[in-house]
Amino acid sequence: MIKKIKSIQQLDGHNHPALGPLFSVVFEDGSSDFIYAETFFAQSIDFVWDDPQTLVGAEVNMEEDYYNR
Repeated sequence: MIKKIKSIQQLDGHNHPALGPLFSVVFEDGSSDFIYAETFFAQSIDFVWDDPQTLVGAEVNMEEDYYNR
């Protein structure tokens, strides 16, 4: 299932040694999840590392290379 990001916020103090920072994500369908940065790298989603807001509007495949908490 592919979902589009409506809003995103990096969670301070949550950094996995292999998966990177953790983000709180709300999708356009109203659902939400906690996703690690590795998801965006593995799915080749372009974003500016120090500006998570550049991920708003990105589409995430929840069935492939999806790393959540």
